Amino acid sequence: MAESKPRRPSSVIIAPELPAPPAALNRRLSLQFTPSSPTFKRTSWVEIDDDFEDEKHALERSGTQAYQNRGQRGEEKVVRTLCDEHRLAQLKSIKVEGPISETPPESSAPEKAPSLWRTIRAIYPSIPYKPVFFLGIAVSLLSGAMTPVFSFLLSRLLFEVSTGARDVSTINMFGGIVLGIAAADGLFMGLKFFIMETLAMSWVTRIRKSCLGLVLSQDKKWFDKTDNSSVRLMNVLIKDGDDARSLIATVIAQCMVVTAMLSVGLIWALVRGWQYTLVGLAIAPVFVITMAVQTNLVAKAEYRNKRAREEVAKTYYDVVSNIRGIRSMGFENVFQLQFEKTVGDALRTGVRGAFVEGCTYGVASSLIYLAEALLFYVGAVLIAKGIYTYLQMIETLQLIVFTVTLGSQLMSFTNRIAKSVNATNDFNRLLQLSPETDESRGLLRPAIEGGVALQNVAFSYPERSNVPVLKDVSLSVAEGECVAIVGASGSGKSTIAALLQRLYEPHVGSITLGSSDVRSIDVSHLREHVAVVSQNPNLFDASVRDNIAYGATALSDDEVRQAALAANVDEFINTLPKGYDTMVGENASLISGGQAQRISIARALARPSKVLILDECTSALDPANQAVVIETIRSAKVGRTTLMVTHKLPLMQMCDRILVVEDGVIVEDGPYETLMQRNGAFSRLASAGEWFGQ
Repeated sequence: MAESKPRRPSSVIIAPELPAPPAALNRRLSLQFTPSSPTFKRTSWVEIDDDFEDEKHALERSGTQAYQNRGQRGEEKVVRTLCDEHRLAQLKSIKVEGPISETPPESSAPEKAPSLWRTIRAIYPSIPYKPVFFLGIAVSLLSGAMTPVFSFLLSRLLFEVSTGARDVSTINMFGGIVLGIAAADGLFMGLKFFIMETLAMSWVTRIRKSCLGLVLSQDKKWFDKTDNSSVRLMNVLIKDGDDARSLIATVIAQCMVVTAMLSVGLIWALVRGWQYTLVGLAIAPVFVITMAVQTNLVAKAEYRNKRAREEVAKTYYDVVSNIRGIRSMGFENVFQLQFEKTVGDALRTGVRGAFVEGCTYGVASSLIYLAEALLFYVGAVLIAKGIYTYLQMIETLQLIVFTVTLGSQLMSFTNRIAKSVNATNDFNRLLQLSPETDESRGLLRPAIEGGVALQNVAFSYPERSNVPVLKDVSLSVAEGECVAIVGASGSGKSTIAALLQRLYEPHVGSITLGSSDVRSIDVSHLREHVAVVSQNPNLFDASVRDNIAYGATALSDDEVRQAALAANVDEFINTLPKGYDTMVGENASLISGGQAQRISIARALARPSKVLILDECTSALDPANQAVVIETIRSAKVGRTTLMVTHKLPLMQMCDRILVVEDGVIVEDGPYETLMQRNGAFSRLASAGEWFGQ
C-alpha cells in the first residue's frame, strides 16, 4: 500500500492591517473591467457593525494561532514559487473577453461569396410596400431606357449639323426633343433615387427592429458562440445595416437601369444595323468574363476587408469597455500593441483589396476604349464598302457606344455590389434566426411560491459539451428557507443559479419551483418572480429611481422608496446631490460598489418575487461595503426562499443550511457548525484558507 500524502496543516494568511483610504478614494471594486469616470467626490456612507468587527478579530486570532502552531512544530517558512517560473515569457497579449471553447475555432478563410441574385431572393419577402418597390423598378427601367433614346436622337442631330445645317427647322426639332429627353431622364433619375432610398430606409429600419427582437429572444447558449459576440452583433445591426440599405437604394436600381439600357439599346441597334451590332456583340463575352472575374476578386477582397474592420472594432471595444482594469494594471502598452497589430492587418488587407480593385477597374476601362476603337474601324470599313450610309453608321454606333460604355460602368460598381451583398447576407443571417428557442417553450403562469428542487440534474455548457459541470445533482430548498451553495471556483455553484433562471436547460433531470417544472413556465413570468442579484450590479446609465424600477411594471414613487427602504439604501440615496433623480453613470461609475449593489438589491425587492438568488453579490466588495450589503441581505431574505452562491463566511453563517458542491456533485449538506465539526469537504476548504481571508 502506497504511503499516503501528509495532510497540509491548517493555516490562515492574514494581510497586515492597513489604514482605511480616504473617502474620496473609495473606488468601486465590483467592476474591475468597466469604465470609471466619477465626476464628484463622495464621502463614505457606510458604518462597520460590531458583528463584522468581532468576526474580523476572531479570524485574526485564528490566523495567529495557526502561525504559532506551525512555529512550535519547527516548520521553516517556505517561499512558494511557480514550478515553471523560469519558463515564463514576457507578457505579450491579453484576452479580456469571449467565452472559452473546447472546440477548435472555425476557419477564418473567406466563405464563398454569395451571388447578387440569391441575396435579392433571400431578402425579397422582407421588403415592405411591394407596390412601391415595383414602382421604383419601373422608374429605374424608364430611366435606363432614356439613354438609347437620347443617343439615337443625338446622333440624328449631329448628322443634321454635320451636313452643313441646311435644314434649321429639323435641327431645332431634334434639339428640342433631345432637351426634353434629357429633362425626362433627370426626372426619372431623381424619382428613382427618392423611391428606392425611401423604401430602403424603411426596409432597414424594420429589419433592425426585427433582428433586435430575434437576437433578444435567443438562448444564452447562442450568445456564448464566438460568432455572436457583442461587437460583431453591433457591427451587423449598425454598420452592415447601412451597407445593406444600398442594396435596394442603389444596387438593385442601378442593375435595372443597366438592364433597360442594354436591352433597348442593343435591340434598337440590331434593327438599325444588325451587321454592325453583331460586331459589338462579338466582343461582349470579353466584357462578361472580365466582369465575372472582377466581381469574384472584389467580393473576396471586400469580405476580407470587412472581417479585418470587425477585428479593429473588437480591439477598440475591448480597450474602451475595460479601461479601468487596463489602467489599474498598467496594460496600456499591451493593448496599444494589439490595436496597432489589428490596424496594421486591416491596412494590409485594404491595400491588397485596393490593388485588386484598381487592376480590375483599369482593365475594364481599357477594354471599353479598345472596343470603341474597334467599332470606329469597323464602321469606317462598312461605309467605305457602301454597305452603310453615314447616317446609319452614326445612329448604330451611337446606340452601341452609349449603351456599352454606360452599361459597362456597372463593372466599376462591383465594389459597392460586393460590400452590400456581404453586409446584407450577414444582416439576413440574423433575420433568419428562429424565435422557437428553449426559452420560448413554456406557457404556464402559475404563482411562483413554494420550495425549489433539482432532481438528478446533469449539465454541460453547449460550447464545452465534453466537460460535465453538474453530475446527477439533487437538492431541495423549502419555502422560506435560506440556503448557501458553496465550493471551490469552477465547481458548478453559479451554474445551478443559471439553471434556476432558465438561462440554460439541463440535459438530464428536472428543476421545479413549487409544483411546477420550470420548463413549463413562461420565461418572462418566471424571471419576473425570481429576483437575482449578481456580482455585477448591472445598473444602467440612468437615475437611481429608474434603476430600481427597471423590469417592474408601473412602479409608483412610493413603491420605489419602499423597495429602497427594504434594501437599507434609502438613507444613502437621500444624501446624493439629487436624491432618487441622481444619475449613477455608465456601469454605476459615480457610486461605490456597495452602494451599487444595494441599489441592485432594491431593484430585486421591488419585484413581486418570492424566490431570491444571490450569486456572489459581495465577492468584489471591500470589507466596509460588504458589511452593509450583508445587513441588507439579512433583512431582504426574510419571507423569501433564498439561494446564496457565495465564498463569504458571514453569508454562510446566516443561512439555514449550506450545500457544498465539489466537481459538479453536492458532497455535503447541513448547517455551518455541523459541517465544521464533520471535518469533511467544507471544513477542508475553510481550513485551507479558501474563504477565511475574504
